[in-house]
Order: sequence, then C-alpha cells, then structure tokens
Amino acid sequence: MKYLVEYILPYEHICRVGVEADSEEEACAKAEARFANGTLWDDAPDMPLLYDDYEEVEGCALEFRATECEGGRYPEPHVSAKILQRRTLASRAAELLIEAYRRAEEGHSIDWSDLDEAYRTALLSTGHAPTQRGLSTADTEGIDPDSGAADTEESVLSPR
Repeated sequence: MKYLVEYILPYEHICRVGVEADSEEEACAKAEARFANGTLWDDAPDMPLLYDDYEEVEGCALEFRATECEGGRYPEPHVSAKILQRRTLASRAAELLIEAYRRAEEGHSIDWSDLDEAYRTALLSTGHAPTQRGLSTADTEGIDPDSGAADTEESVLSPR
C-alpha cells in the first residue's frame, strides 16, 4: 500500500531589508510599499535584502500523519516540490559544467560526454526533456520563441 505522510510545523517568516529614511515610520512605509508591489525581495541597491528565512515557532510538537493514497498512486507533486527539484537540478548542472570546464582546461580539450551530462541536467532543470539533438518540439511548446520565456507558470512547471 502507498501512503501520503505529512507533518506540519508552524513557522515565522522573517525578512530584513536595509532602508534609508528620516524616521522609523518612513522606513517601514518604504518597505511596506515594496512588499505591496512584490519587489521587497529584489535585493535592490537602495533596499538590500539582508535576511530572508523561516524559523520554527517554539513549543510545537512534531507529529506525522499518514493517509492511504487513493487508487494506490501518489498524487502529482505540488508546484513547491517541482521548484525544489528544479533548483536541485540547476545546482547539479552548474557543478557538472564547472567540472567539465576544469577537466577541459587540464586536458586542453573538451570531453563532450562531460558537457553533454551538464547540458542534459540543465535541460531537466528548466523543464525540457533531453533528446539526442537538444530540445524536442514538445519542449518548446508554451515558450516564446523571441524571448525564450514561458507563456505561463504552468508551462514552466509542468513535467515534460
């Protein structure tokens, strides 16, 4: 049998930015305005992002709960899990590219299999399915051909 196991812990989201202002009230008003328009986390020169993390609320017990999966199948991963998977793949692709470059410098030539592995991992991290020649036609659906940007969040995060 397959089970979905979860735990829930309450967290406080703490964000700190640097703000130049004539008063505490003005500083808070500037930060609130950036929060309202979604740019508080942009790490801008006039408002540097100094801290952004989640801290557990103390005194809460960790409790695991299991429920049987309907039809014996796990549910589709949530967007939050897909983003985490893509970030992990992107970091791995960067590591592979750095290693391929280092090996090429040492040997004065590129081992294409090293570069191919980094490339395939990078494709996966962006939601594209690797093929022998690069991107398949299905991988470019929902992608603006001029900018390379996805038409929608769903097209970026949907598995290919």
